[in-house]
Amino acid sequence: SRITSPTGHALRREEIERLESALDRLSEEHREVLTLAYFAGLSRAEIGARIGKSEEAVRSLLHRATARLAILLGTD
Repeated sequence: SRITSPTGHALRREEIERLESALDRLSEEHREVLTLAYFAGLSRAEIGARIGKSEEAVRSLLHRATARLAILLGTD
């Protein structure tokens, strides 16, 4: 759903800032795999090829990075 009210825009901006802050507190490796998976839309195989790790290693990294991000956002 679209947020069109000024209050809605402010709340959305606050959520984005919270996410950016949490991402900044992740390790470089965790931030990279999350960015490649969720913002660039790469597959685990593509991420692995880009960062020099196996698909299984990428799966594990994504799991740990997502768990850490949830803790930082207080949504664990």
